[in-house]
Amino acid sequence: AAPSPASPASPTPVLAAGAPSTDVSGVRMLAALSDSAALVALTPRGADGLTPGEEAPEVLRAEGGDLCVRYLAPLASVCLGEGGEMRLGRGPSGDREVELRAGRLVAALDPLPEGERFVVQTPAGSVSVVGTVFIVELDPSGEASVSVLEGTVEVRGRERDAPVRVSAGLGMQFGAAAPAPVISDAPALEWGRARAALGALWRDASVARVTRPEVDEDAAGELVLDGVSLGAAPLDMVVSPGSHALEWRAADGEVSRESLELSPGVARSLAPRSRVAVAAAPEVSDVGSRSPERARRPSIDALKRRARSARAARSWAEAAESYEELIRRYPRTPAAQNARVQLGELLRDRLGQPERALASYDDYIARGGDLIVEAHHGRILALRQLGRAAEERGAIERFLEQFPGSLVAGGLRARLDELRAAEKR
Repeated sequence: AAPSPASPASPTPVLAAGAPSTDVSGVRMLAALSDSAALVALTPRGADGLTPGEEAPEVLRAEGGDLCVRYLAPLASVCLGEGGEMRLGRGPSGDREVELRAGRLVAALDPLPEGERFVVQTPAGSVSVVGTVFIVELDPSGEASVSVLEGTVEVRGRERDAPVRVSAGLGMQFGAAAPAPVISDAPALEWGRARAALGALWRDASVARVTRPEVDEDAAGELVLDGVSLGAAPLDMVVSPGSHALEWRAADGEVSRESLELSPGVARSLAPRSRVAVAAAPEVSDVGSRSPERARRPSIDALKRRARSARAARSWAEAAESYEELIRRYPRTPAAQNARVQLGELLRDRLGQPERALASYDDYIARGGDLIVEAHHGRILALRQLGRAAEERGAIERFLEQFPGSLVAGGLRARLDELRAAEKR
């Protein structure tokens, strides 16, 4: 039977105050920087002999717990459940492709440029998306099912029949005639939401490394980073550089907190009670370094390639210019419509221009499309950056009415409580 669901995580590194913690103890994380290169992000120390900076094999097996992979530019996080197996690759048209060979996975994607797809292949068929959160399960008999947590996916059966569109809150067995509602609190969906929420910890191309050595009984307790519980076991993970909220919850109930500042390529070894030692670690190289030549009259494809290359090289202003040119030259095309969300993300998250980001999101929302959830969420974040609390509160209320099952709904409810409390003061 299909698993039962009810938005990608916010790019802000620290989760909103009051947001529920996500328990990821026992999870192994990998961060993919290109087609196949990967980094260990969260793992019991020494598991499988993997260390940060090491290239991952093409075929991955989750033998000691769940395992996750991160792609960049745009961000995609794919988590494989324990006992599962998947192969990373590219499809015939160059699309990112994951072949699920056993078990289950959850994928959370930032919006992709128009014309690009992220594809999950199974023996029973395939799932194709441009930006969403979804779960695929493959049972031992070879039958597969999909559940959509956010956005819309296209499901195609093994017979290559016409694709079926499945939207948030629905699921379907591959080969079925139509999707059906799913149970939002089913264990498979709870697992998927928890794994999909991890992307906020490592959105950046450059990363820092955080380790915690073996701990004895006297030092037992829970480590929480940005509201995400990392459990009591030893760990070795990568996170985005910058400021992170760190908590140590001791077994006796005492809680100590600190702000953890991480620089790219730096490794920090954590100990209880905030005893921190810093050691050098190799920096993760940025993806790509060259900017494409500017054509005199660029086509849609040329502008999309330019934007992708600029993002991979972390040339945020150039990427924004490419999206703006695409929108200006081809305003009524699907490529331009998707570019409005991508432009808003860059303006808000990378270039510090929330007013312009707000206009870009509003432009997308007025036209509609598959990235409507991402556009509304981006709009809320832009209003927050602008300090327009009353408008932010109204936007959150409307978002929760329209998309109550979104992965970001919990954090937005906590933020709404903060705004309402502030109004009463």
